[in-house]
Amino acid sequence: IFRCLFSDHVISSWHHFVFSINKNGSASANTWSVWIDNELVCDACHASGLTSIPMDERGWYIARSHWEVDGKTDGGMDDFRIYDQALTALQVAEIYYGSVIDNPASTPLGPNWFLHPVYVNCHMNHTWKDIIYGQLAKNQTFKSGGLGKLMTRGEYEVWVCSYQDECAKPSNPFCYVFDEQQKLFIPWGLEDELMLS
Repeated sequence: IFRCLFSDHVISSWHHFVFSINKNGSASANTWSVWIDNELVCDACHASGLTSIPMDERGWYIARSHWEVDGKTDGGMDDFRIYDQALTALQVAEIYYGSVIDNPASTPLGPNWFLHPVYVNCHMNHTWKDIIYGQLAKNQTFKSGGLGKLMTRGEYEVWVCSYQDECAKPSNPFCYVFDEQQKLFIPWGLEDELMLS
């Protein structure tokens, strides 16, 4: 539907495209983030860089072909989704891994929490004692809070973010959900991806 001047994807095989635009009024309004097969190919691209292909050149049909004798799933576009928010890199990865492989991209850890493959090697290297003393000392090493509506009492109640974590980025702590039953920290994601700040 759109010409992507920054992409050299092979059109004869299936690809996963994500176009995410920030809402009007935001600092980055009218800019797009574009992912192809979970690879960010254009970050904060101006909308003028994406041009629509004329209708007579498209030949793309959602879940069907343009030939009436073809079945309903022979189209050039297999699936189309619209979300009511700009997507983060983590959300794009979740959608991508959920749509391109048969096996789950996440390892279920309970009714509401999943270990995402991009964070499988992240481990909290601190104890609750370290976290509590760090917060009491106000040394800006940790952040924590309750899960609110995401909470499962007695199982998943709180999150903790660490600036010193090996998976953290500069000024962007890595966050974990604490599993109350197994007494371990489950990797959750970067603070800005989770929109905790």
